[in-house]
Amino acid sequence: MPLSKDSSVIPGGDAARWESLRPERTVAAVTRTFTSTVRLLEAVRVFESDYRVRVVFAHDDSSAFSGGVPDLLRAEGISAVPLAQLSGSSFDLVLTASENVELRQVEAPVVVVPHGIGFHRYVPDSDSPGTRLSGVVPVRRLRGTDTWMTVAHPAQRDQLLAEYPEAASRCVVTGDLAFDRMAASLPLRERYRRALGVGSGQRLVAVTSTWGDGSLIESWRGLPARLAGELPADEYKVALILHPNVWTWHGDYVVRMWLARARDAGLMVVPPAGSWQALLVAADLVIGDNGSVTLYGAALDRPVLLAGDHAKAAVAPGTPPDELAETADRLADGRLLEGQVEASVSGHRSGRFAPLASRMFARRGDAAEALRDFLYARLDLPVPETLPVISAAAMPEPDRIVPRSFVVYSRAEEDRVDLWRFPAAVPNAGARDAGAVRHLLVDEEEPDRRLPANASVVVRRTVTGHAEARAWLDAVLGLYPCQVGAVAVAEGCLAVVRDGPRVHLSVPPDCCDLGASALYARIRAGQPPSGRIIVQAGTASFTAGLAPVR
Repeated sequence: MPLSKDSSVIPGGDAARWESLRPERTVAAVTRTFTSTVRLLEAVRVFESDYRVRVVFAHDDSSAFSGGVPDLLRAEGISAVPLAQLSGSSFDLVLTASENVELRQVEAPVVVVPHGIGFHRYVPDSDSPGTRLSGVVPVRRLRGTDTWMTVAHPAQRDQLLAEYPEAASRCVVTGDLAFDRMAASLPLRERYRRALGVGSGQRLVAVTSTWGDGSLIESWRGLPARLAGELPADEYKVALILHPNVWTWHGDYVVRMWLARARDAGLMVVPPAGSWQALLVAADLVIGDNGSVTLYGAALDRPVLLAGDHAKAAVAPGTPPDELAETADRLADGRLLEGQVEASVSGHRSGRFAPLASRMFARRGDAAEALRDFLYARLDLPVPETLPVISAAAMPEPDRIVPRSFVVYSRAEEDRVDLWRFPAAVPNAGARDAGAVRHLLVDEEEPDRRLPANASVVVRRTVTGHAEARAWLDAVLGLYPCQVGAVAVAEGCLAVVRDGPRVHLSVPPDCCDLGASALYARIRAGQPPSGRIIVQAGTASFTAGLAPVR
């Protein structure tokens, strides 16, 4: 934990002797879980560029999901103190995004900002064997304190009136910072898609899972790998957003180990502090459960397919995820996935979830200003003259592995070859075309050394000089029992056919693997390794010239 070496960050005593600046107000920002810390860091930005306000960070490590917070704070350059070190200190305001922080030892008004959308789910209570409604400050922490909760919509306050009237009376509507940020980032959609490697005409499928019982990752563990295997690699990209609690509880290494095959198949995995917001902006489809990220996707007018176990998830009746479960389509386990995905995207009616979104988010585009105004009122300080910034969602930088080997289905005609490629790391759904011919293409750098022994085509994708390329072609058929070996060169691709000629393929150098598969498809179809053909692989289409060489 990046703790300060002394208590000089805590106001009082002789701390003022060491200060370069003497702010007028001091805010204690208290972190607890990874998720709430991310939201807290968003909220404190309303104090940016105001020298009158100092923010002191403290960490409550009492949660089962406090792991990862120290590294997150360290990455942001934040030096925090243990929560206990605030005991007896006086602040002008305490700001937190966790309803479970015990703050009675700190003398100050308290504002709790949300770490999700509303009060939607019953979760295990860390203070008892039972459950509690997530996001609601317990009555025992409200009584006798000056504590307020900010909410995104009046409906969330109204929800609490029956069961939690004291909490309902402490709610103030300020909108949703994360939704405003994503909405403002919509014009950057194509930029995010390029950063994710999504080509023109390709579909980006965002898979999102909350944590605990009924979550997508708990109820359908194999779904990310199935999507990576059943959706043709040249037509789809798949990315996974896991709730930070999954990462925190199980650990990064174990989560990545569980996802190893899916990652080898090209599944992009958003790290817990990664820009899931940009991914939702970029997505063509959201597959999710009852979590907030699925609701954000629906509010952004994305097609939604549900895949969690809603009955098991302990969702509060009548809340937005409960309503979404009644209106959104569900992904069926017993059917091929590609048809369901394509039907959801092509059949989506724009504005389908607009009524739901209107009941989740008020003060749209105004959340930062609304939160700032409320916090400054609690500080008894005039608001700055300039409006708070609404920042674009950060550029996505997912953890991803480019697949090196593919199961390829082909159909060769006289002047055209169609290819459908699926990552070899996971099972595939088979060819769309009953007459397609199957082969395995393997890159020479493939980590799984079982694959080259069964490959029909072995390629070297790295652009190689002609002399080295010819030497590699001389050796490749002896090293592997393949029928075609191919290597990328500056002018395209050089290939060798077992018991046949060497062939120059005039293709873009980064399409050498596609050209090699097209060459193999023609040979399997009994066609000559020469002439000009159109190669079609998903959204990629180009004309290739095939010419035998010495």
